Amino acid sequence: MNQQRTPLFAHARPDEVLAARDNPGVLWLPVGPLEWHGPHLPFGVDALNAEATAIGCASAMGGLVLPTLYCGTERERPSQMLADLGLDPQAYIEGMDFPNHSLKSGYFPEEEFALQVRGWIERAIAWQFPTLVIVNGHGALNHNATLERLVQAHRSDSSKINVLAFLALVAGSEGSLNIGHASADETSLMMLDYPTDVALDLLPPREQPLKSADFGIVDDLTFRGQPLPDHTLRPEDDPRLQSNLERGQSVRTRTIEFICRRVQDFNIDSSAPRTNLTVGLIKS
Repeated sequence: MNQQRTPLFAHARPDEVLAARDNPGVLWLPVGPLEWHGPHLPFGVDALNAEATAIGCASAMGGLVLPTLYCGTERERPSQMLADLGLDPQAYIEGMDFPNHSLKSGYFPEEEFALQVRGWIERAIAWQFPTLVIVNGHGALNHNATLERLVQAHRSDSSKINVLAFLALVAGSEGSLNIGHASADETSLMMLDYPTDVALDLLPPREQPLKSADFGIVDDLTFRGQPLPDHTLRPEDDPRLQSNLERGQSVRTRTIEFICRRVQDFNIDSSAPRTNLTVGLIKS
């Protein structure tokens, strides 16, 4: 009985690695930190979503998926964003590590994060793959700026590899970004992939508004400087009200289609955009 082989590099035999190198010549690297995503979601949301997206991309257009890199970076939040979140604007708070949270996230310093990603780029070069696609699950500005620098460093004609990077959460067909945190989209994605890891019953009853400062659940507009007056989560992004399998599948399908289209466009025209990380992104 023939079974379809997994696209995971760790499970590939040498002949399969060589075949993938010849066609389509793509390695996929899922990336994301271990980070607080509310009391109802696992710490690995960003990396787990990146991994599932990368596997979907490899299944759609070929290539092999490297082991998921559970690594990412964050910086201190500026005063105005802290105020928008309902937090003390004079406090020193990195990323999603709000004062009321029971555990801190597993952020790495920028330089350590860069070295980890660079290490996989060097492995891809050693294996002589022409293209490495970073599938990134994390929205922090400094995290994405680090990835952008690594992409730019391999832009020249003399580079031994093409490096591309895309965010693994596309809200619209043209690549628009939704960077709400632990809200309906990310909760729906986890319901799709790891339903037993989602515990909505750990959140207050539906009739009780969720304050971002208390739970670390934030909608997109709040990150963009448009919070509600009481600093609560907008109903349309509330995971208790809007999370479901259909939403998760819709986000995942759009994201895979967008990334694959961009990678194919690049293979046809090397001047095509290499990233979809920072345009309109102001999460931190």
